[in-house]
Amino acid sequence: MKLPTFNHIDDEGHLKMVNVSLKPETLRSAKASCFVQMSLQTLKALKENNLPKGEALVLAQVAGIQAAKQTPHLIPLCHGLNAKEITVDLSYADRGVRIVSRVEVVAATGPEMEALVAASVAALALYDMCKAIDKSMVIGDLKLIEKSGGKSGSCLVDLTGNQAVVLTLSDRAFQGIYSDLSGPEARAALSETGIKIVQQEVVPDDLETIVDRLVYFCEVIKPDLILTLGGTGMSPRDVAPEAALRVIERKAPGITEMLRQQSFAKHPTSSFLSRAVAGIRGKTLIVNLPGKPSAV
Repeated sequence: MKLPTFNHIDDEGHLKMVNVSLKPETLRSAKASCFVQMSLQTLKALKENNLPKGEALVLAQVAGIQAAKQTPHLIPLCHGLNAKEITVDLSYADRGVRIVSRVEVVAATGPEMEALVAASVAALALYDMCKAIDKSMVIGDLKLIEKSGGKSGSCLVDLTGNQAVVLTLSDRAFQGIYSDLSGPEARAALSETGIKIVQQEVVPDDLETIVDRLVYFCEVIKPDLILTLGGTGMSPRDVAPEAALRVIERKAPGITEMLRQQSFAKHPTSSFLSRAVAGIRGKTLIVNLPGKPSAV
């Protein structure tokens, strides 16, 4: 049976390295993290630099930097990248040490694997330095937390600890004529990044109602993000931009400019008709999104 063709599989079903020779070399970066959980006694000894093997954090930091450089020798199908900057930071937490690595390159492919390898090897080096007094340590929570550059642009993979409100603006959904499909779509996408949805509502396309809810959310709930869904078009009942402008204290036009630009690739005749705005009230970012689930 012929296997489907993937980037790392040729037409015969054999593994191959992806050809990136035609991709442009651009500035790209990636950030990863992991956590070394240990006993309170071990953490105390680490803080006091009282380990049998000596200074552990510095050695783990150097090990992570060295490992990032060796990534193509450890992960078979990774490309060799000439890193411009590699950082590995270790910080104390309640029950262990958090490790965050960042790798920056100018290349045709991103350094996600380099960042992940740096964080994991730094954790292993720290484990090795502490194992003489603690055999119960656990290395976990290894993940990519941020990347930028390349075709896919920038993304924050992990926003755990942030809170969001999702507000669907639709007369018909509010009246129960049809189900709100955009709200669950936004909720699912936000949840994948670790953001906690603290409230999700459907309200009619009424300017004063929308303004009241936005002010309430900003002043009482105080989430990091509010997404409004729908009401960004040209019809008389499309009042999401007007409501947002009544509430925000500072505009963030770059966000909606970016959204329209990315949408242009799929919808060149309609993307720039969106009147969506974005801005900040207090410490809450408010962003208007279109109402279609595919747009969300």
